[in-house]
Amino acid sequence: MNATKNDIPEINAIRKVLLLAGSDPGTVLLKEILAKHAELSSASDIPEMLSLLAQDGCDVLFCDWRFPMGSWRDAVEAIQNWNPELPVIVICRTGKEREWREVIEAGAFDLVTEFYPERAVLSVLEHALASRDGRAFRTVA
Repeated sequence: MNATKNDIPEINAIRKVLLLAGSDPGTVLLKEILAKHAELSSASDIPEMLSLLAQDGCDVLFCDWRFPMGSWRDAVEAIQNWNPELPVIVICRTGKEREWREVIEAGAFDLVTEFYPERAVLSVLEHALASRDGRAFRTVA
């Protein structure tokens, strides 16, 4: 995927976040946090995720550990095939070192644990956006 100057995001642009998750009550808080700071879309499975990405794109994907008809691994693989530059942040209930290492080795950007302190979610989101923007600037330069 070749970036152009039009692909470089504006500094204060509203960012698009896609959340791939089931109807787990644990994701309600995450949805509230993300909706306050970004344009949020939601998908409940990989085909819906890919459809939304094709229609509207997004800047960052948050992906639940498990969701109907799939897991975070399936989503990361689909994203790697669709657009490997898209940062994927995996949501995990426990977030121990083993899970974090597994997520990073699979190609995701990072992992965030449930019981989301808003500051932690925003920090991971900000770093993912900065990383994506940096890659876009390097590609255009």
